[in-house]
Amino acid sequence: MVCISSTLCAAVLVWIGIGRDVFGLRNVRLSVSPPTVKRGEGAALDCIYDLEHAPLYSFKLYRGYHEFYRFSPNHVPENKAFPLPGVTVDLARSNASRAVLHGVGFHFSGNITCEVTTDAPDFVTVAVSKDVMVVELPEDSPLLMTERNKYEPGETLRANCSSLPSRPVASLSFLLNNAPVNATISSSEQDDEWRSRSRISLELPLSSWHFSAGGQLDLKCTALVGEFYLDTRTVQLGSRSSGPVPERVFGSSSSHNPVNFIILIVTYASTFNAGVIS
Repeated sequence: MVCISSTLCAAVLVWIGIGRDVFGLRNVRLSVSPPTVKRGEGAALDCIYDLEHAPLYSFKLYRGYHEFYRFSPNHVPENKAFPLPGVTVDLARSNASRAVLHGVGFHFSGNITCEVTTDAPDFVTVAVSKDVMVVELPEDSPLLMTERNKYEPGETLRANCSSLPSRPVASLSFLLNNAPVNATISSSEQDDEWRSRSRISLELPLSSWHFSAGGQLDLKCTALVGEFYLDTRTVQLGSRSSGPVPERVFGSSSSHNPVNFIILIVTYASTFNAGVIS
């Protein structure tokens, strides 16, 4: 290859190398574990490649255009880390194809590039990239509040649901007896750590068909963050006129439940008194 300049020649070789095998440097790919990184935790970046007996000149990792790790077998020390907000490289556990990271922060989210270069005589460079997302998930289920704890047909159900801080922002939705209902208001706000809270509100006039055959009315709020987090909070808002449901109220239908025992005594006493009056 005839090159006008060394810079142009290197650029041509990189362009040729992307996406296919070049001059003995084959099968270059980047693996990130875990694929989605939780804020404050660690990750491993593996740049997998086949030199086919060509000597390695360098292995580098970039976040955007900023180099943060380099392995050069012809230099002392062989591996080196460069300052980058949101990441610390564990040099003792990093090598010619892997970089181990600690304390990953939101700044690390973005395009990560693995660049491999063979040594003389060819000096071939191949680069592959992958997008990495750093997330923070809500610490608990969404918070769900209603105006009352019992409702009748004809009344208006008013409820608010909010998520705990997360990044990316949680998507909230309501289900009434497992049927989707549209929120009337939705909003989000961001804190100084780039985390967001979501909030939705519901104002729904209730009809008889909203209730189950047993008078049950279960309202759920579901929080979804990307494809890696799903949580739900449920409140039971059965009609005041519906019959008692022991397993819902007490958590057990056992006859040894002390509350059930008291109900039996009261019922018996009422029946006895009615007989005396007659």
